[in-house]
Amino acid sequence: MRKRRFAKAASLLLAAAVTMGLTACGGQSTTTETTAAPASGETTETEASASGEKVITAAISTAWDTMMPLNTTSNYTRMICDQIYDRLTQSKADGSIEGRLAESWTVNEDSSAVTFKLHENAVWSDGEPVTADDVVFSYQMYSDPQVEAKSRYHLQYIAGVDDSGAELSEDSIEVTADDTYTVTFNLKTSMYVDTFLQDIDTVYIIPKHIFEGKTAEEINAPTL
Repeated sequence: MRKRRFAKAASLLLAAAVTMGLTACGGQSTTTETTAAPASGETTETEASASGEKVITAAISTAWDTMMPLNTTSNYTRMICDQIYDRLTQSKADGSIEGRLAESWTVNEDSSAVTFKLHENAVWSDGEPVTADDVVFSYQMYSDPQVEAKSRYHLQYIAGVDDSGAELSEDSIEVTADDTYTVTFNLKTSMYVDTFLQDIDTVYIIPKHIFEGKTAEEINAPTL
């Protein structure tokens, strides 16, 4: 059995979320209110805001089954994963494609290759930059037949994999890092590229520096 090792996932929740570093600008209220001084030990909303920490509590109607995006096809789990990881692109309700981790992309002349330019200000929550190496590593994991990647079939149009999305040989999937923030996907044939982009919009990018060093058996563990 191939012993590709993938990293400790103990720090997954600390280092998996992608922060794009993009902030929205909003108007400021001119209303001034007088409030009672907080009791000892209490924190006002202004103080909490000044700290920069934001906590949002949300609920969904059905529990998720894992926080490892490779191991699920559950839409409920994807709702959770969407807050932790990111994808290169996203399909909008009107059928158009917009970038997520990808700032832009270009298609070669015969529509047999797509090159993505990543947002250079994207970082994992531990401060490590999100790079093309993370993208390559993620697609190698998805295509590894020893990994139980339930959404592997979304890789079916990429060169170097079979119709199920499994690699033909070790790391044969043709996804390459051109530089730190540029990654190219070679496709099996010329095709309507939007079909490919729609297919990969559920393939989440995971941090190489966290998962490198873990075996496929550990990745497949339901408790991960």
